Amino acid sequence: MDRKKLRPQSWPECLAPISYVTDNGTQTGNIVCDHEAEINSRVNVLQKQMLKYNKETFGRFMQNLTREHEERIKANNQLRHEINKMKTQVQGPINLRTGYDMKHVFNSCSQTDNYRYEKVVEIEKQYDYLSIIRPHEPPQQWAERVTF
Repeated sequence: MDRKKLRPQSWPECLAPISYVTDNGTQTGNIVCDHEAEINSRVNVLQKQMLKYNKETFGRFMQNLTREHEERIKANNQLRHEINKMKTQVQGPINLRTGYDMKHVFNSCSQTDNYRYEKVVEIEKQYDYLSIIRPHEPPQQWAERVTF
């Protein structure tokens, strides 16, 4: 082990004699430490310098971000307007799913005319059968199926 680490350290003795001075209050009694106004003015100057620096440094950056954001909003609104305009021009989708267009059947026959109602339902069934291409059915096979 290291002997230097285990040995207790001794402090050197002061060679000069210690002189004791008594405090009579003359040194600190006349000094007034009122630097608050000076410190506040320095803080205000520093604050103004930092604000100016931030405006110069980040002002253009924030203006560019704001301008880009507003341009994107404007472009999105134009696209929404064009989409809504196209939706009004395009007709509704054609129902190619299985099932019967019961609104058409209900509107074309009165409920009291039972025979006509059943006949329209049969026609609607045939139309649906003919108009639907089954999954994995090529168009040629569909054409052969619907041409009786």
